[in-house]
Amino acid sequence: MDPLTAAGAALAAVHFTTPLAYYATAKRWLRLPWGVRRDPAHTPTVTVAIPTYNKAGHIEEKLDDVYRQDYPRDKLEIIVVDSASTDGTAEKARRWAAARQDIDVKVIEEPERRGKAAALNKALAEARGEIFVITDADCRWPQRDALRRAASWLADPTVSAVTCLKTPAANGPAGVEAAYREHYNVLRLAESKKWATPVFHGELAAYRTELLRRIGGFPPRHRRRRQPHRRSNRAGRPPRHRGGRPLVRRSSTPRGIPQVARQTRPAPTSAPGQDAAKARPAPHAAHPSRREVPTPRKPLVAAGGSGAAGH
Repeated sequence: MDPLTAAGAALAAVHFTTPLAYYATAKRWLRLPWGVRRDPAHTPTVTVAIPTYNKAGHIEEKLDDVYRQDYPRDKLEIIVVDSASTDGTAEKARRWAAARQDIDVKVIEEPERRGKAAALNKALAEARGEIFVITDADCRWPQRDALRRAASWLADPTVSAVTCLKTPAANGPAGVEAAYREHYNVLRLAESKKWATPVFHGELAAYRTELLRRIGGFPPRHRRRRQPHRRSNRAGRPPRHRGGRPLVRRSSTPRGIPQVARQTRPAPTSAPGQDAAKARPAPHAAHPSRREVPTPRKPLVAAGGSGAAGH
């Protein structure tokens, strides 16, 4: 075998065997304990932020989606931030809000389109909730208790954020998308149980509002990145996320795993009687990293459309 062919064979072997070995190793992590305590009675005030751009065909259905949540209405706020849509998205959101006086809805119109992160930061500046939840206009939460269950993980003072795994509402040819998501979700869950997953989803992600403000919100220059988290955590770094059975993106058959960001320093919380979790040393204090957290009995599910909320 000539040197060039040998080198190519070696590279091919590395390319295919490395991910397979990683997947096999990750599956063993699924047996690890979570070490997170939930409180189903934990219902802090929540702000749900929906960034939009030309989502007139989705916004009313998305608002209905949030409205259907089994969460105390007096503790729920919705903020729609429209980035200069040209299809009447903001007007539809206002009409929807005017017809429902039992829920607090704000519609903010930006004069120009500046991207998803800028829209989320605008909502963050106006939010009154202790928990800041982001979601896309073209995704759905099949479970009516998605918010309540996400909040239950945030009862643990070492948890700083909760997100979801996702599944497609429509499957592609030969089940390719479903098969991909099945393996992808195994890795996200396994990474969470080991320490942290580097992936957070915009279909449903819940953060401690104070923590987001402390780190400066969402980085506006990274317009296509879903969250302010950019690194996976190892022991000794700040907030981490965990996952168990998640929130799923656009799926008629809900499947998924809520991921939760755990922080090494207890985050401020207004809920009395929260479980005290062990804090870990935090040499880095800038951006929270992630770790998914499980929903032991029933998965949180988010169903979504395509892309990042139209931004």
